Amino acid sequence: MVGAILGMMLLLQAVPTLAPGGEPPMSSDEAAQVDTAVPASAADAGGKGDAVAPPACYFKDGDGWTRMEPAPAVDARARGYGTYVQTYGYTDLGMDVAFAGAAAALRFSSGSPGQPVFLIRPQGGGVPEPMLVRLKKEGGRRVCRAKLSLVEVGNRYGFRKADIVRITVLPNPDGSIQVRPERRLKKGEYLLVVGTTAEGLDFGVD
Repeated sequence: MVGAILGMMLLLQAVPTLAPGGEPPMSSDEAAQVDTAVPASAADAGGKGDAVAPPACYFKDGDGWTRMEPAPAVDARARGYGTYVQTYGYTDLGMDVAFAGAAAALRFSSGSPGQPVFLIRPQGGGVPEPMLVRLKKEGGRRVCRAKLSLVEVGNRYGFRKADIVRITVLPNPDGSIQVRPERRLKKGEYLLVVGTTAEGLDFGVD
């Protein structure tokens, strides 16, 4: 329970798997398109070579990799905190984290032959287990929701199960990992979470 509460608190500090929906899985040809080569440095990946912790994240961009920046979170609010305290933890505790804008700047096409592929490289430490969640549009912002009652192994922040996108994680010899969705992504807004939502990377599918 203590660990679960700490995980929820990390969501507050952020200010700042989609269950199969009947869509066809990626074909073996598409899976084969995942490039196992990784850049030797941030400079090789299209960054400036001065990456700092947390882990550096990139997306596959043609034959190379382009650095991604953390999503601009604008608000984080606890839901039901007062009642949770008054009942000594017998009620649920929720958390909403909002990100600026109705759409992410980075866009992928749902009609492209392959799915987005991401590279996560440690910067002096290990790479936390990544998660991919779908964001909900609300009032010109994008929001992810979590509940303490939903915290479990594989869902350390308690994201709603309907929002979790199942991913494949491929380790590389240098300690970095590649991440891709198991199935074609539906049109919408997404957040790739690495560590906490403070290190979340946003993108959209059109």
